[in-house]
Amino acid sequence: MKARELKKADFFALGKHMLESLNHDERVKRFRTFEKSLVCLRAALRWYWDEHELTGGNPARNISRQINRVRKRFDIPARRRREAYTDAHRLALLATAEDEKLFEARDIIWTAFGTGVRLGEVLGLQWSDIRWDALEIRPEWAIDDRGVPVPFKADDSKPWVLIAAPDLFQLFAARRPHRRSERWIFATKNGTPYRPRNVQRWVRKVREKALEKHGVPLDLTLHSARHTFATMALENGWSYEEVARQLHHHSGAFTAKQYAHTSDRRPPMAWAHLAEVPEVPQRSQGPTTTHGVSESGLEVLDSVVGLVSAEGLEPSTGGLRVRCSAN
Repeated sequence: MKARELKKADFFALGKHMLESLNHDERVKRFRTFEKSLVCLRAALRWYWDEHELTGGNPARNISRQINRVRKRFDIPARRRREAYTDAHRLALLATAEDEKLFEARDIIWTAFGTGVRLGEVLGLQWSDIRWDALEIRPEWAIDDRGVPVPFKADDSKPWVLIAAPDLFQLFAARRPHRRSERWIFATKNGTPYRPRNVQRWVRKVREKALEKHGVPLDLTLHSARHTFATMALENGWSYEEVARQLHHHSGAFTAKQYAHTSDRRPPMAWAHLAEVPEVPQRSQGPTTTHGVSESGLEVLDSVVGLVSAEGLEPSTGGLRVRCSAN
């Protein structure tokens, strides 16, 4: 079947085929794989339509509707809204990374908490982005799923200015003597930026250990650090517009809808992550650079690839395997 021959019924039929013979608990688990696979397929189809300058008839626009249709058909509960980390959970996660001697993971998690930016944007930070005198960060690049630096799209003439916690600048200062790259703050032994999916696997190991040692919920992911930053900023008096500028959102209304979490866990607090900035030793390990996808997702992904392979959509270029990790 060619990509241009895909119909919305095909997506529903795939979900029905995958879930119909399973019990409810198995359906819930399998549905997550189905949902992630179709989200990846949507990205691939959009790329294909843009690459070939096609107009109209893109089946990608029906995918979200079909995912919800399958969800309702098999009574799959909606995903719970992401929550922010509590103070105790945040400190436990950072302490776990240090106990496991995963110092790069610790610093990346710390940076995510201290800036509120996405993982690809954390990995794209350069030493030249830091304004030490003003305690500002002005990012210019992000790292995509292939590990390739991509510039931010300039939507106006103003640079993107991040206001970060002072302890984060102390962390960067501690990293400088041991830097692996003159350009990238977070770099492999070869001086190249990390790939996000490899870092995600590393962070997942920290999260699993934090669950085992400190009871940190596993559903609090690295992206939850972004929600945590927004929550703390609002609790400390930031407006929605100010948080929107920090998170690079198009409006404060969107920020209010997505990231404003009411909290009775604590009163407004100062920006702090650890009692003191730990010494940053010379690093000898890093995330692996092998390409990976969970075995549970391979079967469905290969089925999805089969739907569009006749039109030359390769997994790497289409994003089907690059964007679907075990996390």
